[in-house]
Amino acid sequence: IPIMKIQGEKNAKKVLVVEPHSDDGIYSAGGLLSKLFSEGSMIISVCVFSKHETLEIVRKREAERIYKDIFGGNVIFLNFLDGFFRTGNGIADSYMADYVAVKQALSECIKREEPDIVLGPLAIGGHIDHKLVHSALIAYCKKNKKFKMWFYEDYPYCNQNRIQFFKKISNLASQGRLHSKYVEISEFLYNKVSLNMVYR
Repeated sequence: IPIMKIQGEKNAKKVLVVEPHSDDGIYSAGGLLSKLFSEGSMIISVCVFSKHETLEIVRKREAERIYKDIFGGNVIFLNFLDGFFRTGNGIADSYMADYVAVKQALSECIKREEPDIVLGPLAIGGHIDHKLVHSALIAYCKKNKKFKMWFYEDYPYCNQNRIQFFKKISNLASQGRLHSKYVEISEFLYNKVSLNMVYR
């Protein structure tokens, strides 16, 4: 599926897209990533919860199609088990253990890749995987200021509960952790749709 080559201003960065699952970055921020790519940025995905009992091979191929074949970058699979399969009474009890492990793995990845921008989930909605990744990134950012930290609106969650969405943004802003930023992506909407079509 082709994406249009739109000549943007040359402002190349190394962008690390932190995705709880292999479609989160494109589904939520495909227009922004297309814009950054048109400006010459290198786009790399870190897929945290890439271990999936039934669709793992398909999901990984789709992610590689996006980030390797189309963007010419890379995908790093951290191979934590998808939250859909971490069910039962123990999921709440294992939250801290999962959080510590995810934080450690992300820290090592960010240090190794040395990105200019880290783009992660805002964690709107109740998805445990998104919350774990967001919390790990917030904790890491408190101690490391070598890159810009951007958060994308998690789709479809940010549209399902707009009140929670605005409360989350307001809460982070009041703590001095977040400043809202609008990025114009109108000319990249075709690309966003095309990239979404890669996913089954």
